[in-house]
Amino acid sequence: MRSKLTVLPLVVLSALLAQGCAATAARTTDLVAPANRTVAPALALPSADELRYGLEKREDERKSWQAQGLYVGAKASYSQILGDLDGDTAIVDSVSMPTEFVFLPDLDAAAGGGIEIANRWTVWEVALGYQVVEYDGSFGPATMDTEVTYIDLNFRRYFWVETPLQPFLLLGIGSSDAVIENGAADGMGVYDGKLDSGVNYNVGGGAAFFPLPWVSVWGQFLWRFGRYDQVEAPFDSSLVERSVDSDGWEMSGGVSFRVLRPRK
Repeated sequence: MRSKLTVLPLVVLSALLAQGCAATAARTTDLVAPANRTVAPALALPSADELRYGLEKREDERKSWQAQGLYVGAKASYSQILGDLDGDTAIVDSVSMPTEFVFLPDLDAAAGGGIEIANRWTVWEVALGYQVVEYDGSFGPATMDTEVTYIDLNFRRYFWVETPLQPFLLLGIGSSDAVIENGAADGMGVYDGKLDSGVNYNVGGGAAFFPLPWVSVWGQFLWRFGRYDQVEAPFDSSLVERSVDSDGWEMSGGVSFRVLRPRK
């Protein structure tokens, strides 16, 4: 009787151990993926070029307040031409027609307006501008108003680009043409004179304020070192190759809006 009681617990213990081993094997089988089971792909990592571009983009955004890209805007100006346009100089073609004159009037400071297209990077900007200014002019008692057309290509170097207010220095080059109303005479009548082939070199500075990263409100002052190389009158299509000094100053300001993002 004692031997039977001793064997019974051993049989029960063996049965429990076998059941536990079977359950462990089943759980282990579930953890191992079968050969025909689809495994989810691993997360794709960015390439080295993508990482470098992302770092450079974040660095530029951290360094500059303004949005980069193409800006389009309008400008207003107030300027004056000095040099030979002083009301004391008349050009005469002394070789072919000594009775033909082109007068260079004294011009008052005047307001003008135009447009500007610019591309802005972090600290550099290149701007193409077009404007027309109508100056009140006189030569002695005669009125000789003068219309001048300017085309400028200016380069601006900005500072404090981490802030909305950004001062800049300016260097540029441009061209200009002038039409002098009643500025030419040949003894038979009075005609409009014209100054052609004007070349300007611009030096100046200013500041731009960005109330929003894509809106620029700017102002600048520049000095134009200018010269016209040809003087033209309508009678007999005469053209005198004579250098005319047209140095002068300009104050201008405008508002520009970013219309295109930079290319990646």
